[in-house]
Amino acid sequence: MNTVVGHPLDTVKLRMMMTPDPADRKLFKVITQTYSAEGLKGFFKGISPPLWGTVPFATGCFWTNE
Repeated sequence: MNTVVGHPLDTVKLRMMMTPDPADRKLFKVITQTYSAEGLKGFFKGISPPLWGTVPFATGCFWTNE
């Protein structure tokens, strides 16, 4: 759940860091640009690798607590 909820925030943070113009590094500007250019799917780009790393770890935690 943490990966799904936190990934859009990481995407926005990364896009803010990668923007060369400081005037374009505003939070809501990056959010609106991402949404208008790519839609909701733009916030979840690249979520597969973190999910593939988190799922085995989380299931391992459930199995060891029994």
